[in-house]
Amino acid sequence: MNNATIDRNIRAYRTFSIFRTSPFLGPILILYITEIGHMSLSEIYLMESIVLIVTFFVEIPTGAIADMIGRKSMIMFGTVVDFLGMSIFAFGEGPTAMWVGNITVMIGMACVSGADISLLHDSLAQQNRGHMFRKIVGQGSAGMIALETFGALATGFLATIHLRLPIIAGLPFLIISLVSACTFIEPPVTQKYTCMRTRLKDIAEGGRIAFRNTHVLWIIGFSCLVSIVMKISFFSYNPYFQEVRLDLPLYGVVLFIAGGISWVGSRFSHHMDGHKRERISIILLVTVLSLPFLLMGLFPTKTSILCISGFALARGFAPPLIAELFNREIPSASRSTINSVKSSASLLAQTITLGVYGLAIGVYPLTVCLIGCGVLVCSVGIYLIHTYRPKTR
Repeated sequence: MNNATIDRNIRAYRTFSIFRTSPFLGPILILYITEIGHMSLSEIYLMESIVLIVTFFVEIPTGAIADMIGRKSMIMFGTVVDFLGMSIFAFGEGPTAMWVGNITVMIGMACVSGADISLLHDSLAQQNRGHMFRKIVGQGSAGMIALETFGALATGFLATIHLRLPIIAGLPFLIISLVSACTFIEPPVTQKYTCMRTRLKDIAEGGRIAFRNTHVLWIIGFSCLVSIVMKISFFSYNPYFQEVRLDLPLYGVVLFIAGGISWVGSRFSHHMDGHKRERISIILLVTVLSLPFLLMGLFPTKTSILCISGFALARGFAPPLIAELFNREIPSASRSTINSVKSSASLLAQTITLGVYGLAIGVYPLTVCLIGCGVLVCSVGIYLIHTYRPKTR
């Protein structure tokens, strides 16, 4: 690949990342499922846990197929499936539509997961431009967060017209991401696969690489911690807003501010490159992942909503850091497969944790559950900081 081709993939990746998800979904997701899907909060937690289990079993096979047939083809297929799922979600009604739409969307996301990152990383490697990887991932993530940030403000106005309107308005953005995916050029990898038997052997080898390499295992563990906190915090926003009696029109404003913080974290994450700065980054992330839970649980007031800024910072800052740490450790031929192993581990951790959290929140007050989350995240985070051993590049 020449530099012009690589630049084309960089532009396509940025565009694809920015328009990958609907910018109007976050602020009203729980309300939408409750009103249009006629589901209770406990039923929503149950649905999400089961959907994550389904995605867990899909994640690794789709990564392996992406390594075999090409990352571009898998990205395009996953985006089409995602669009179909969101269409069901947007126009359906009742629990069945919510279940089918949610499962379809998650399967589409599993198809894309790992393939987009792998295509970008292998493209940059062709001309020794790997040092740009974290910066480009951060730029794509920052663009997506910026779009979601302004979308959060628009969501409130659209929802007042009709609750379905924000979901329907998000569908054209997925079409844009599909068009950008079509412009990718598949980079060469170190090995091609012509039969499934050979590929299955490589899946096993990818698993061995992931679980024998202590540094890779550490990154997977850290990635699981981040993903768990992001999942629980997301599903706690609306209940916490209700707990402190925040006015409904302010929901979008709060998430708009949080989105701005996420944008800053994602856009400038690459400035924390280097072993010493990586350790500082990990300590920072553990702090902003655990402290908000504790403060929100101990002091349930409107002022404590400001603690969401910690989760927002982690949401923007963590993905480029984890992608950089992980992808420099794994071989090109199995990149999508091993990335899928990491994603599957995160999904499994989210499934278990969200299930336990759903049971706990049905027995204990929300504030007690938040304090418990803060203590657990802090304990695991301190252990991860203590065991972090940067590998020489």
